[in-house]
Amino acid sequence: MGAGCETLSGTWCKDLLNTIMQNTPHSWANHTLQCFPPVLNEFFQQNSVAKENKQQLKKAVEEEFRNWASMNNENDIIAHFSVPGTPPLFLCVVWKMILETDRISPIAYK
Repeated sequence: MGAGCETLSGTWCKDLLNTIMQNTPHSWANHTLQCFPPVLNEFFQQNSVAKENKQQLKKAVEEEFRNWASMNNENDIIAHFSVPGTPPLFLCVVWKMILETDRISPIAYK
């Protein structure tokens, strides 16, 4: 057991976790963290992500949905939602599209 925990505390593990957090920032509930190995628990405690404000998220999704609806050029749509470093709202837009139109635009698959 001790050897397994030591390997998790290696730099390869921390590098991997940092990469994951950079690409998909997320957090875990405290009761879930208690089930993690101590090294992972400590990492996620030290690298917590602020909880999103639901009202701000809703407003941002509404705005992106309006952007989607107002764009006519397929290349512009793809370029807009492919910009690195922008908030990952595309899946929210697709979900809203399903809820409002009961279908997904073929452009979303590209």
